[in-house]
Amino acid sequence: MAFNVGAFKFLNFRVDISWIDLDRQGGPFVPLNGVAPVFRFRLFDNPSGALSIGAGTPLSSFDAAGTRAPNKYTFDWTNVLRALDATGNTNGNGILQVDLLSGGYAAFDNFVIVASDISGEVPGRVIPLPPGFLLMAGGMLLLGGAARRSRSARR
Repeated sequence: MAFNVGAFKFLNFRVDISWIDLDRQGGPFVPLNGVAPVFRFRLFDNPSGALSIGAGTPLSSFDAAGTRAPNKYTFDWTNVLRALDATGNTNGNGILQVDLLSGGYAAFDNFVIVASDISGEVPGRVIPLPPGFLLMAGGMLLLGGAARRSRSARR
């Protein structure tokens, strides 16, 4: 994944990781006793802005481990909140590489990525609903229920 962090020092992100397996499409992929997934996240300098690592200099990396669920066909999400140090990049461009090191098969979801001068800061932004939205939605449910009752009463 290519990013431009500009003059910010960190590429911060939050992600959920989990082990999971398939019993079809060539699976199962996870060993019988199961292995917790381990992902490696690496940030590379990308002076050309190309969509490949090429000769990019490694800037920062870390490993994140999930948990082993009791059932390998069940998601057991682990939330990871970390920062990759982007200082030393040439012009703000970077490439994030994500590798699965162990676990055989795994999933990740809910990537939230922020460039910041504060390590690990991923602000949550709640978008408020319009003031009349809940009243309108509640009224539509009431009307739908009343219409069903009146139709069944006519029969």
